[in-house]
Amino acid sequence: VVHLFVARYTGGHWLAPIRVDSGEQFAASWPRIGAGPGGELIVVWATPFAEREQKPVYELLGAVLGAGSESFQPATVVDPDIEEATGTSPSLSVSASGQADVVYRVVEPGNSSVPLLRPGDVVEQVRLAHFNGQRWLSLGAVNRDPGASMRPPTQANAPQIAVGPTGNGVVVWQEPEVQEGGVARIWARRIFGTSLDYVMPVTATSYHGAPITQDADAPAVAFSRLGQAEVA
Repeated sequence: VVHLFVARYTGGHWLAPIRVDSGEQFAASWPRIGAGPGGELIVVWATPFAEREQKPVYELLGAVLGAGSESFQPATVVDPDIEEATGTSPSLSVSASGQADVVYRVVEPGNSSVPLLRPGDVVEQVRLAHFNGQRWLSLGAVNRDPGASMRPPTQANAPQIAVGPTGNGVVVWQEPEVQEGGVARIWARRIFGTSLDYVMPVTATSYHGAPITQDADAPAVAFSRLGQAEVA
């Protein structure tokens, strides 16, 4: 069984690893880590907890190592059902105040209500959760159009998130246009604590007067010290 460990570097050397998922009996996958003030660590990961139609159903968990602590607190639920954890690819960002945001994908293999724009597409939600320092709060799906299929998940088209110095954040993701031949663009939403702003287009639909017909992918987002977000 695959379990999760964290090793900290301090004073010029690595300390002994600390197990993150203590008390969890099933395998851990998709780990992501973020650091808060004073050395606080926040980790999220996926693990199976049940079966549906003879396939494992996963949940997304999180655990905190407090500043100065030597063991992680018991895991808490970030999302109780992320289906089969196909292409979950979480992205985690922690603010200077110890709050955190995580964006991740949930592919719905049994959902046939959404027509596929292209062969190989999947029905998928890009979900967001916020950690207020004590517990995780679901902010729901950020998808612009829940009736549009998505490209099959790869690491290159995974959503990304960044939290700025003020604690506000930006999430970016890939999503196809229902029009425009189903070409995938990059979209963004600002995050203010537990509030989501409107969807903003990031990538253009044309270049020098010619339509862009290739998918945009591999988004990355970061904040400047002045709190300005940049997306590549």
